Amino acid sequence: MNAGQVALVRAMACSGARVQVAIAPAGSGKTTAMRALSLAWQQAGGTVVGLAPSAAAAAALGSQIDTHTDTLAKLTWSIDHDDLPDWAARIGPSTLVVIDEAGMADTLSLDAAVGHILERGASVRLVGDDQQLAAIGAGGVLRDIATRHGAARLNELVRFADPAEGGASLALRDGTPKHSASTSTTTASTSATWPRSPTTCSTPGKPTEPPAWTRSCSPPPATSSPS
Repeated sequence: MNAGQVALVRAMACSGARVQVAIAPAGSGKTTAMRALSLAWQQAGGTVVGLAPSAAAAAALGSQIDTHTDTLAKLTWSIDHDDLPDWAARIGPSTLVVIDEAGMADTLSLDAAVGHILERGASVRLVGDDQQLAAIGAGGVLRDIATRHGAARLNELVRFADPAEGGASLALRDGTPKHSASTSTTTASTSATWPRSPTTCSTPGKPTEPPAWTRSCSPPPATSSPS
């Protein structure tokens, strides 16, 4: 792993925060980092569960972190109908729930899932890209958190052999194609918990209060970026 991936895994595994966010563009090595996070958590005696907005994403996540995965919809439906599957019923204080592609999940589903997980004493890691395809329903939570509180980030693309191609890809992602395609540096900023102030979802003109459980989230620990 590169320095950014190591810093991300360390922050997500060792901070003690109940909820954290990681922003990782496509090709930045998220799969390797999440595999290492899952392995570290399980070797420490915990259990890991994966969730994603779609069945395809959940299946891909399962193959990456080698644990049980399912869809957010399956969990929220089970909560609403008081009919938890075995894997959900086993979620407890030693469980880490990784929600992949969280930027594509709507806020109401995340609220229901994260609130339930925290009530059972578990921890949550929301992983995704705030500049990818957005949720079909009201969303935008990842971007709100990253803007207001910061987030752990992977900024170096490892998918390309030529660093210039990685820089160009990031420039297109940021909407700045004229940006110099120089070698991208890796940073890992402060791990972020959910915001304490009202957030605005992606539906224009409809501000929403943060879920009640956000008030119990501890502030992010101070970490330094790798040199």
